[in-house]
Amino acid sequence: MEKLVSKVNGLKEDESIYVMYKGDKYWIGCYIIHSDGTKKFAMGITNEYGIHKSMNIEKMTNNFITMYSFDMFGKRITARIKVADITIKD
Repeated sequence: MEKLVSKVNGLKEDESIYVMYKGDKYWIGCYIIHSDGTKKFAMGITNEYGIHKSMNIEKMTNNFITMYSFDMFGKRITARIKVADITIKD
């Protein structure tokens, strides 16, 4: 799914796209662009009560998205999802 990767890489700071993953609507957004041009991305979901949950995207290939976050004790939590399971929501 090269289209997803190129679309995400083309995001500007504070821009996001919506995607579907396993029946739920998520967003993928760029939250900072460093002075050297590198970008940081996150993937998240907001539930019907306005509670926001997200994970930082560590790596994105045409096959997988690898993400991480930290719990309240500083323990790193990782997740890896298949790009093929994601559809871009227009």
